[in-house]
Amino acid sequence: MIARALGAFLIGLTALLPTEAAALSLSPGAEIILNWDLTGATPAPPYTYVEIDLVFQSLILDSPSQGIGVTVYSDLNGGGSVLVSTGAISIGPDPSTIETLVKVFTSPGCCPTLFDGLFSVGLTVTREGTEVLATAMGTVETGASTSAVPGVVVPGVVPEPASFALLATGLGAAWFARRLRR
Repeated sequence: MIARALGAFLIGLTALLPTEAAALSLSPGAEIILNWDLTGATPAPPYTYVEIDLVFQSLILDSPSQGIGVTVYSDLNGGGSVLVSTGAISIGPDPSTIETLVKVFTSPGCCPTLFDGLFSVGLTVTREGTEVLATAMGTVETGASTSAVPGVVVPGVVPEPASFALLATGLGAAWFARRLRR
């Protein structure tokens, strides 16, 4: 009984700990989309300012420079309109530039669709060996800000070939079973 109460107490304490964003490893190829939903944060939207912080860290110091593309979308999952697109930002190979901070700071009149607290950012890279720590904050008219909210990676929507094979096998088995019943 005491062990259960202590376990429940410890689980309750971990819920009070601040959530921190984990670094995301980036790979060349398709755009990686990060979603932000600040609607449940305190203070609640609409926001007067939105700040998106992207801290890129190069993990391979002696390789050529890394090209990073950043695109800010007005809706979740890379939907809506493109609000900001940077093109290629170059980081590295200078050891003094192990970390590069990219701040997207919006002000009133700039991007009103971002102030509802629902938006996404697309990231592309040209080579392996880069991580990003991505957070966003919203600020209301009184000057109060949300805490730094980590971006959530949008899972890929393209099924892998094994999923298609499994689906085809299941449909074939269902067809065959139905045919045997006749």
